[in-house]
Amino acid sequence: AAACYKAASPLAAADYFPLAEGKFYPDVPIALGDLAALLEQIFPVTAVDAALSHCELPLTRGGAAMLFAELLGLQSGEADYPDVPRDHPCYAAVSALGGGSRDWGSRQGFLHLNGRLFCFDENGYFIKDTDLGSLHFGSDGAYTSGDELLDAMVAKVLRNKVEPVGDREEALKKAYLYVRDSFLYLRRNYYEVGETGWEIDEARTMMETGKGNCYNFTGTFWALARALGYDAKCVSGLVGHEADPHSWVEIPFEDGVTYIFDPETEMSYRLKDQYFNCFKMTYEEGQFWTYYRG
Repeated sequence: AAACYKAASPLAAADYFPLAEGKFYPDVPIALGDLAALLEQIFPVTAVDAALSHCELPLTRGGAAMLFAELLGLQSGEADYPDVPRDHPCYAAVSALGGGSRDWGSRQGFLHLNGRLFCFDENGYFIKDTDLGSLHFGSDGAYTSGDELLDAMVAKVLRNKVEPVGDREEALKKAYLYVRDSFLYLRRNYYEVGETGWEIDEARTMMETGKGNCYNFTGTFWALARALGYDAKCVSGLVGHEADPHSWVEIPFEDGVTYIFDPETEMSYRLKDQYFNCFKMTYEEGQFWTYYRG
C-alpha cells in the first residue's frame, strides 16, 4: 500500500480531495485548486486565496513554509539555518516555522551532512555555486565532482564506512583504508604521463564493479578525498626502474608539502605479505618505488 494510504482514505471519503474515476493518483503533483480546497477546510477562504495568490507550484519546502507562515499569521522567529541566507525570500517564514536552530558550532569551515560536504562562508551560511580552490560547491551548497552518480556513490561510502566526524586526517585515513581493502585488482585502462580527465570514469568503474587497476584505485580515493574537503589530484605517471605506467593521488597539506597516496601499491604488497605504508608519503619517502610524474 502507498505510504499515504491511511491519510488519503479519510480525506477522500470526506470529499476533501476530489477523485477521478475513483482513483486518488498519489504520485501526481497536487493541483492548485485541490490544494486550495484542502486548505479551505482549515483556514478562511479569503486567507487561502491571498496566500496562494503568490504561491508557485510545484511547491518547494521554502514555498510551503511561506504558505503556512502566512496562513498561521507568523511573521518571524528565532530558528536559523545555514542553508537559508537572510536575504532569501523564504527566510522569515522558515525562521518562524523552524522551532529552534540546530547547533552548528562556530559555523566555520567544512560540515558533513549525510555523506555530503558543505562549507560555511564568512557569514555562517553555506557557500553555493562557488569554487573553493579546485572544489566546486553546487546550487544546493554541497560539493560536487560534476557527476551525480559518483557523488551519490561517494556519499554512501562516507556515510556508511568512513563517518567523517572529528579529525579530518583520521577520516582521510579511513577512506584510504577503505579503498585499499575493499577492491580487487583487474587490468583495465592505462593513460599517458600527465594525462587527465579519466578520474571520474575510473572511479565510477571501480565503485560499480569492485575491480580495477591503479587508475581505478587512484580515482576512487581521489573522489573520496575531495568529498572530505581535500584538494586532491590524480597523477598519471611512471613508477619503478622499468618505468611502468602507474597512477597515484597527490594532496597538498598546510605544512606546504605535497604528499603521495598510493592505495593500489600498498594493496598489492599486502597480498604478498609485505607491509608498506603508502599513506601520506613525501616523494623522498617514495624513492623506493621511483615515482615519476613527468
